[in-house]
Amino acid sequence: NDEDIGAMVIKLVKLIFMLDYVLFHSIQKSYTTHMNELKNCFDYIAELDNHYALAMYRRTLECYTEPQIDDSNDGIVFSELTHPLIADAVANDFSLSQNILLTGSNASGKSTFM
Repeated sequence: NDEDIGAMVIKLVKLIFMLDYVLFHSIQKSYTTHMNELKNCFDYIAELDNHYALAMYRRTLECYTEPQIDDSNDGIVFSELTHPLIADAVANDFSLSQNILLTGSNASGKSTFM
């Protein structure tokens, strides 16, 4: 069969010239040379994937909040803050200008509020 003969010839050429070994070391050398650029590309792709996933998730929500950064304020201020996974969540207003210790009994909403 011509296909079997062709496959055998390719295997023979690979063995004689050690093509797999040569290609592996060529790729490894290229990777080592461009490792920082590849890492930057992977980080950028991961960030794009993260933004895309967040955008697709936001499309499923009836409403969502987009933060507004105000450098003139020394604390953190939330207005009409709701939990995105709770249907009919109660909106909360909250301001924080120093550290707090949030306490309460089990299942009282501490984690949901945070």
